[in-house]
Amino acid sequence: MKPVALAVALAMTAAAAACVGPGARAGAGVSVNHGGAFVSTGVSGGTTVALSYRETGGALNRGLFTLLSIMSAGPRTRSKTQVSDRIECRGTTCTVTTTLTTTTEVLDTPAELQARAARTSRAMRAIGSAEIPMALELDLALTELGGDTSGWMATWMLQAPARAVDGPFELVRLSGGFGIGSYTFHDRTRRTVMDDGNALRAVEVTVPTLRYGYAGMPLRAELLFGGTGVYARLQADLNLLALIERDRPSPLRAGLGFGTGPLRLVGEIVIGRFRADGVTGNLEAALVF
Repeated sequence: MKPVALAVALAMTAAAAACVGPGARAGAGVSVNHGGAFVSTGVSGGTTVALSYRETGGALNRGLFTLLSIMSAGPRTRSKTQVSDRIECRGTTCTVTTTLTTTTEVLDTPAELQARAARTSRAMRAIGSAEIPMALELDLALTELGGDTSGWMATWMLQAPARAVDGPFELVRLSGGFGIGSYTFHDRTRRTVMDDGNALRAVEVTVPTLRYGYAGMPLRAELLFGGTGVYARLQADLNLLALIERDRPSPLRAGLGFGTGPLRLVGEIVIGRFRADGVTGNLEAALVF
C-alpha cells in the first residue's frame, strides 16, 4: 500500500500546487529506467522505478520564495558575551563564581527596518500574484515498485523565457539550476579479476549495495516542434561529486517528449560514459494539471 498511497499523495499535491498562482503547473507520474549510466565501469546495470513530481511556479516553489523573503526580513543583529568573575573568601577557602552575560544589539536603524519590511511586503504580494519561472522536479525510487533501486533526487531550475527560432522548431527554452540526491542500487554484480594461485581469471561478485550521489548543476535546452505537442530535450548534468570520487558520473541526456491534454510522455537516453554498459533508457508518464 505504501507506493499506492505515495502516488495518490503526489497526485493530490500536484493538483493543489497547480492552483496557487498565475501560470502554475504541476504533475505526478511514474518513471522507469534500465541500464548502467549511474554506476562505475564493471558494474551491471539494473532497473529504477520512481514516483515523480513536477511543478513550475507551484506551491512548493512559492513556499520556498516565501520562506526566503521572511528570513530576509529580520533585522541585522550583533551579539556580545561578557564574562565576569566574583571571588568570595571565607577563612582559607575561596569560591569563584563566573557569570556569562549575552546582549544582542540591533544594527539596523528604524528607517532601515521599515524599508526592509516594505520590500518584504512587496515581495510577498509578487509571490502570490506573479508567474514564477522556477521548475522543481522530485523523484522517489522505491524497490517496492519492482526495481532494484531506492533513494531520491531533487532538482530546481530557473527557466529563461522561451524564444522563437527558425527551422523545424517553434520555440527554444533554456533552463539551469542545481540538484541534489542519492540512489542506492541493491544486489548488482561487479566484474573483477581474481588470482586463484595459478592464473588470473575474471569473476563476477554480487555487491549488496552501491550508492550514487549527486550534487551538481543541470543545464537543459528544450525545443518545441510547432503545433505537434512534441518537443526535444537535451540536458547535461555536472556532478560536482565527480571531482572527489571518479565513480560519480556526470550524465548527458537526450530525449523526446509528447503532451496532449493532461498527459505527458517522455523518453530519453542517459549516457554516463561512452560505452555500451554506460547507457540507460528512461521512460516517464505523468498527468499535468
